[in-house]
Amino acid sequence: AVAGPALPDGSLLPLLDDELTLASRLPVESIDMRAFHEAAGADALAAKGVLHARLALGSAAADRLDVFTTHLQAGDDRFEIRTQQIRELADFVRGRAGGGPVLVMGDFNLWGGDVDRADPGSEYNLLLGALDGAVAPRRFVDLWLAAHPQDPETASGTKPRVLPDGSVRPREKRIDFLLLAGADRALPLAVRRDFLPSEIVVDGAPIGNLSSHAALLAEIALRRPGEDASTATAASSQP
Repeated sequence: AVAGPALPDGSLLPLLDDELTLASRLPVESIDMRAFHEAAGADALAAKGVLHARLALGSAAADRLDVFTTHLQAGDDRFEIRTQQIRELADFVRGRAGGGPVLVMGDFNLWGGDVDRADPGSEYNLLLGALDGAVAPRRFVDLWLAAHPQDPETASGTKPRVLPDGSVRPREKRIDFLLLAGADRALPLAVRRDFLPSEIVVDGAPIGNLSSHAALLAEIALRRPGEDASTATAASSQP
């Protein structure tokens, strides 16, 4: 397992480091990390940024999987900060992604429902465009949509749809993504969400779920160059 980003030298904020963690059953060949330069509100207390690990799939140089996990600024009114963080994320991916598959995942704190995907100016399309540019000519695939092409919105939101007053949110608030480039060598076998219920009790009351929004769980079959799809090895991912 690897954790990060570390606190910037000489800074008063953030106060907390190691905001991200990657755990792998595959050998970790190298790691790198960056804390975002811009943050606001409570987000400024933690070293939000991006963590990278290059995983060895085999002995050949091309048998590498680059994994990036990130956590962007929260808040519907923080568009400008998230935009800057997206640029930093894309620049970081551009400088570290190799020729193999690239997986970018995490809590992006921006909406990815059908309305957002249809809007060329949405934050979702800004994110995809920036990341596509970082690995061009490859393009990223949203693994939830790839696994649910006929019914992409049903239960796909990672925030609960029922609002505190009992009403239902008019559209899904899908903010957690698994984005894969190099899909010619990778196939999403299954992608699901799980709120990870917990029996932990605090002050005499159960906390219910471990988080206010769901984890994304994916099983991905990775093919080495020249390998047939039937013999691909499976890897699991979760932001």
